Amino acid sequence: MEKGDFFLCVSYSGKSIPSAAQLLQMKRRNVRTVLITAAKDVTGFQMVLTFPDREHYYDKKMATFYSQTAIFYLLNCIFAILYRTK
Repeated sequence: MEKGDFFLCVSYSGKSIPSAAQLLQMKRRNVRTVLITAAKDVTGFQMVLTFPDREHYYDKKMATFYSQTAIFYLLNCIFAILYRTK
């Protein structure tokens, strides 16, 4: 990755993300980093978009639907903003 690139990471739990060393390398290369997650304690990204962690309120079938819908909504909002600005 190089200057001007944009790194978008999606991880519901916040556990499957790049290491601190990888994020630091991206920062040195002026790569913008954004994380979409339900975790509240994730650091190292320039921006973290969070949504409520509600999977434990629902049964297993509904929980997956909830998290996928929340993530798709945020991705659609990002796409709409990018499309609107171009």
